[in-house]
Amino acid sequence: MDRLYHTLPVRHDPADLRSIQEMAFCSRAYQAVRDIPQYRAKVENHIGTDPLKGWIPVPEEMPIWTKDDQRNLFAEMEKNPPQGAFVNSTGGSSGIPLQYYTTRESWEWRTAVSDRGYSWADAELGLRSV
Repeated sequence: MDRLYHTLPVRHDPADLRSIQEMAFCSRAYQAVRDIPQYRAKVENHIGTDPLKGWIPVPEEMPIWTKDDQRNLFAEMEKNPPQGAFVNSTGGSSGIPLQYYTTRESWEWRTAVSDRGYSWADAELGLRSV
């Protein structure tokens, strides 16, 4: 019975779901401008005012954080990762690998989500496929 409970999808009213999504987005946007001075400066330049003073983030109006922005940020940061973090990088399909700091928890979460997606496509690790 317990297993059945965990496999049933949760249904939300579309208006409630939209509200939950907007709150989660705003929370992440505020966290980014509060914790990353370079992103705060980019947002301030984009919207023309201090984002920490009465700003309500709208996804369509947000400046895009580019790979070059990330490379510049990483180059400016100290070479010692923040406590509990380590350096990770992309494969470099655009020609230059992108480096960033991540935590073990974040890395494990992304790996689990990726593995789940592959399993949904019947392309699990170790299975031969074409």
